[in-house]
This record gives sequence, C-alpha cells and structure tokens, in this order.
Amino acid sequence: PAGRKVYLFQYRVKGRGTPRRYTIGVHGSFTPDQARSRAEDLAKLVAAGIDPIEAERDADEIKERNEQDRRAAERLANEMRVDQLGLKFLDHIKATSPASYDFCEGILRLHVSPQSGATPLPSLSREDVGRVMARLPANKPALRRNSFAVMRWLCAWATDALALSANPMLGMKAPPT
Repeated sequence: PAGRKVYLFQYRVKGRGTPRRYTIGVHGSFTPDQARSRAEDLAKLVAAGIDPIEAERDADEIKERNEQDRRAAERLANEMRVDQLGLKFLDHIKATSPASYDFCEGILRLHVSPQSGATPLPSLSREDVGRVMARLPANKPALRRNSFAVMRWLCAWATDALALSANPMLGMKAPPT
C-alpha cells in the first residue's frame, strides 16, 4: 500500500558485469505497451554497447552545458551593449582624459544611447551609425563630426580594452563638414 509500481529495464552492458536497472517510469504515467516500447529502445542501445544510464547522464550534462553557454552568451551580449560599454568607456575617459569626460558623456547620453544603446557593440553596423547621424541636425556639422568621433573612440577603446576581434567602425568615413 505504501509502495508504488514502476517499470524497470534490467541489463548488462556487453553481457558482462553486474546487472544494472534503468527505471522507465511509474505505472499510470506509462502504460504497459509504452513501457515495453521504451524497453525495446533501451535494449537496442545496450546491444550497440551504450549504457542507457550513462547516455542519459551525458545528455543531461550536455543540456546543462548548453544552458550555461546560452546564459553566458546572453550575459556577455548584455554587457557588450553600446550603452553598457559607454559607462565603462566614460570611466576610462575620466581616468585618462578628464577634460573630455563631460563632452563624451553628453554625446553618449543624448545622441548615441537613445539610438543604438541596446545594440551589442560587436554587431554595430553602418546602419546603426547612420541612424545616430540621421537624428542629428544637418545644420550642425560640428555636432555630427563630434558624435562620430566619440563613437569611433568608444569602438577603438572597446577593441583594445575588451579584445574585440574587429573595430566595427573601422573604415567608416566621418561625416563631411
């Protein structure tokens, strides 16, 4: 009365060693026909020399590693966003070129982050830069050139400091004066 009924598959890998038991499932969640079918699949694995328990552990480990890789990639993509890197870049500017800090902070906060802040820096494209430039007034060429220069400086810093494979703004021409 206190127990439960389960379907088991008992086997020996390559016909040797101690018998092992693989729990197929609880009676009720599996019908006898489903359990038989699953046992036949497991028997095919054993005949091929594969231990079903070890194969399941390996599959779980691979699934866990893939999930960890996905989370790490998601975390890295979030850390590599233009607005997040802009904050680190401003810390660098504050330490190395304090006179440029307010200028760069204003450009990044007012013009770059609203248009391209959520874009991961490695995937920054000409279209993203063009979107920032398009939002700037055409009658203010100095603002356009300065914004482009700050973006280029940010990309160059990130390429060196974070070991990016390539500067996304490399080869882009500054807007005309």
